[in-house]
Amino acid sequence: GIAMALDLSFEAALVTGLILGAFHGVGPLFAQLAGLDRAMLSAFMSVTIIGGLVLQYPVGRFSDGRDRRQVMLGVAVGVALVSFTLMGQDTHHGNGLLALGALFGGLAFTLYPLCVAYTNDFLEPEDLIPASGGLVMAYGLGAAIGPLGAAGAVQVVGVNGLFGFCGFVAIFL
Repeated sequence: GIAMALDLSFEAALVTGLILGAFHGVGPLFAQLAGLDRAMLSAFMSVTIIGGLVLQYPVGRFSDGRDRRQVMLGVAVGVALVSFTLMGQDTHHGNGLLALGALFGGLAFTLYPLCVAYTNDFLEPEDLIPASGGLVMAYGLGAAIGPLGAAGAVQVVGVNGLFGFCGFVAIFL
């Protein structure tokens, strides 16, 4: 029922915040530790955000009329797979890194809108604003904790810790 839908939405918003907070907070450190120069670091961060912009509409459109939980699951699995692939990426051959970064962003940035759409599928109009506020709070909590978790993972594992953290968090979802 509605309680289970809201639970899933809030958990998914929290996980999305963890992933994107980690990426925004630790992504430049990943690029620096991986030996990328400033131009490549900027390109990597940019293509990730552009990937998120480009895939918003197609993923959202695809989820319309389908079980959004299944779409969220597929996207989360995609985030995990791309994250684990990024862990083994040779950063000195930038085109592969940029393509994977765009795919990571394209998938990771669509999770939150899927949470909102899934939540809205179950709510009455008067409940939309309070629920949206709760989703923003869950996302914000994840975004605040994500960089700490990813930085800890980088400290323990090294340069691959960021995307290892993102991959394992996505699997949790």
